[in-house]
Amino acid sequence: VTEKGEKVIENGIVRDKYTVLRLTKVAKFQSGNGFGEVALLKHTERTATIQAQEECHLAVLTRFHYKNTLERSQREIIDAKVNFLMRFPMFAMQGEAHMRNSHYYAKPATFTRGEVVYKEKDLCEKVFLIQK
Repeated sequence: VTEKGEKVIENGIVRDKYTVLRLTKVAKFQSGNGFGEVALLKHTERTATIQAQEECHLAVLTRFHYKNTLERSQREIIDAKVNFLMRFPMFAMQGEAHMRNSHYYAKPATFTRGEVVYKEKDLCEKVFLIQK
């Protein structure tokens, strides 16, 4: 909890924390917003001073916990993509380890109803795998 006028982050100071706002509005930030991630990830000085305009409740993550959370969410995204690709025999026979090393080549694409995906006589440069 910070008091009105208390500095939450100060310009030019290197800190080891990421902050998420809860319950109240602070300056331009509102509940659910966060700040401090750029300096935290780059381990550089803060580029701004954040000062509480009213009492606010903050959740603070250390560098370790913030990076761990990001890495875990990235792993979940990669796992979902690899699991999807492994459903296709042409990828399953390559093995999961190979797919983990090459999953990033599979880029998502969305087409709306009636949109042409490709036309007859177009050069074939892609294969399309239907997710849903």
